[in-house]
Amino acid sequence: LQRYASIWPDAVALAPAGAPVLIVVSARDGELHLLDRESGTLLKKIAFRDRTHGNLTFAGAVESGFRRSVLIRFEQAELWELFLMENGPAIYEGLVHDFRMGEGLREPPQYPIRRIALEAPIRSMVPEPGYANLLFTQSGADGFGRLVRFNLDVRRPIGQVQTRSPPGKLSLGQAGEIRFVALANAGSSSEVFRIPDLAPLDWRTLPVDACRAR
Repeated sequence: LQRYASIWPDAVALAPAGAPVLIVVSARDGELHLLDRESGTLLKKIAFRDRTHGNLTFAGAVESGFRRSVLIRFEQAELWELFLMENGPAIYEGLVHDFRMGEGLREPPQYPIRRIALEAPIRSMVPEPGYANLLFTQSGADGFGRLVRFNLDVRRPIGQVQTRSPPGKLSLGQAGEIRFVALANAGSSSEVFRIPDLAPLDWRTLPVDACRAR
């Protein structure tokens, strides 16, 4: 990692819990390196390019323990899911003739990446514990933000709600049996939404002594 710090001044290092790999990212160079955790050996090198070979700009990443994956967002409207397993799920990024005939071009099974096109870039995100879901914020064309509950299996939103303010930092919590996500914004009070239906909650009615972060 010290060597990477010398060649990539903007290097970001990720050490996923329980995974045999380390991940080093450079937004400046538009590249991700996957390293063996014990030896430091380079296992895989991935350029930040979309399906049309356009450049993508790294904006952040979070780990999903439930999915055994790392989710990577970009300044562009795209999301990547990097699976942290040597024999990952079958992912087909291209077609030869017809997907019904099983003629897709499979990604290499070692630490594969699934690329997901979105309607707008993700501004902040947090995985939903125990579920194949990602909660994230986006900015709409009207300037308002929206909070989205996105299922990674079907790669579609399964719920969304408009927010009063632009996208801010997301955090998860629980008060008794109520699971919620809080959207924090500078200069205004947090907006709180119940999970799974994303119904707005009045944070002042939540019992403070029963709240815990997730």
